[in-house]
Amino acid sequence: MPYQPIFSMENLAYPAILAISLLITFLFAPFTKFLAQKTGALDVPDKERKFHRAPTPRLGGIAIAIGFAVTALCASLLIFGELPKIVIVTTVGGLMICAVGVVDDIFNLPAWLKLLAQAGIATITALWGGAIEYTTIFGTYHLGVFAIPLTVLWMVLVINSMNLLDGLDGLACGVSFLSAVVLLLLSILMGEPICAVIAAAICGSTLGFLPYNVSPAAIFMGDCGSMLLGYIFACLSVFGFFKGATLMSAVAPALVFALPLIDSAIVFFTRVSQSKNPFKADRCHLHYKLLDVGFSQAQSVTIIYVSSALCCAAAIISLYNKPAAFIIVGVVCLFLLFLKHIDKLIPAIRKMKAENAAGEADVGTNNEGADGAQTHSESTAEEKAVVSDADSAPAEEAPVESGDSAPAEEAPVENDDSAPAEEEKQ
Repeated sequence: MPYQPIFSMENLAYPAILAISLLITFLFAPFTKFLAQKTGALDVPDKERKFHRAPTPRLGGIAIAIGFAVTALCASLLIFGELPKIVIVTTVGGLMICAVGVVDDIFNLPAWLKLLAQAGIATITALWGGAIEYTTIFGTYHLGVFAIPLTVLWMVLVINSMNLLDGLDGLACGVSFLSAVVLLLLSILMGEPICAVIAAAICGSTLGFLPYNVSPAAIFMGDCGSMLLGYIFACLSVFGFFKGATLMSAVAPALVFALPLIDSAIVFFTRVSQSKNPFKADRCHLHYKLLDVGFSQAQSVTIIYVSSALCCAAAIISLYNKPAAFIIVGVVCLFLLFLKHIDKLIPAIRKMKAENAAGEADVGTNNEGADGAQTHSESTAEEKAVVSDADSAPAEEAPVESGDSAPAEEAPVENDDSAPAEEEKQ
């Protein structure tokens, strides 16, 4: 099918939408930090899955929601002269799921309750905004009564894939920005101006929040942010690309979300195979595996950024060359699989990892010894101070006992005046 040109006068509005959304989010982010501190919505480090140094505010998703909603609604009114149904549904549903995330960030909702809320909002979205009515992947098939359930399932999968990706500073926000950029380009190419407005707004919001979220993060987006991003991406795919009549309209957005979706699926089945709760957080995700084999946080985030960018590029390439797009995604998956088990495949790295662990253990032991020595020296110093005070007491009374002369008689007066000063010092 012929695709629309990206560089044209009609498309100049999208950079402006991006810039306005970026500015609004950037300005509102400090307010969310204040709000999180007042409500106790702080993410406390545990050295197992959370590696930040101090409790960190986690309501940054509110700033993303405000930047997105204000920009998308105002831009739609200016460009289309009305509020399209897709924009209304995406904005209202996004604010609803953001509210669920805010409650979770403050009170830590159970996983089943959060999943139930996601499914409920996805159902409302499918009934109000429209469901995936047919598929063209293996021929054209109308889904009929399965349209609503499959739409809800897809939306919940995308929402949770973005939520589970939020494990390291700047990771989910950066990947979301890359995904939003590609969805904006796909919307322009496929002639979907309403989806382009939504994509441009969320692209600016994620970019505006990123300076606060990169390592070391000053603010976390929290579940209110990650679930919001996942919901908006799901709406873009359902309302925009899955409504198309060609295979690539469905494949392109799937490739954009390929990395978080594949990671979530692997983690889910890994937990089930090990008889674990599939909804309980652990260290099975890709970013934790990269940390376990020896990569730093910055290196792990960079690796996932590059991998996500390649998958996003494959989504664009899929419009013109399907086999090349799938080859790119396959190579990325194999490369990540190699990095995930690199310590087992290369003995030198395994040896270096063991040496680093031993070195950290020695440092911990030495620190404990140093602390003990410091404590001992402090107690010894206190004992010496006590002895010194005891020895000096008779010396202070000496002038009183000896002395028939007048200067000697004045000595007790001086000692009495100085006594309060000595007590205050002690």
